[in-house]
Amino acid sequence: MHVGIVGRGIALTQAINAYVQRKIAGALARHRNVLESVRMRLGDLNGPKGGRDKHCVLEVRARSLRPIVVREQHADLYAAIDRAAVRMDASLTRQRERRRSLRLRSIGVGRAD
Repeated sequence: MHVGIVGRGIALTQAINAYVQRKIAGALARHRNVLESVRMRLGDLNGPKGGRDKHCVLEVRARSLRPIVVREQHADLYAAIDRAAVRMDASLTRQRERRRSLRLRSIGVGRAD
């Protein structure tokens, strides 16, 4: 799975790129068959001043689902990436389960007559 990465105010090193690819591939592996595109924007709001200003915006487009966007902010860029990956997995799971439940309900599965 390829993740498009854009950085603003952050140098996108090979280490960051490899980390993002590995982390997102692992977190979204069970959704890989429905994913159409995965994009991540990384940034540093305050530059060298420090603080809780590293942000990560993860956007996923999947078949039959509306686009999902997760935003995370943390003092450590890697922590922001980790948290965004975990939240995206949970969001995709929730949307897919909701869609499955609605589909089953519409065809009458699970009704007690």
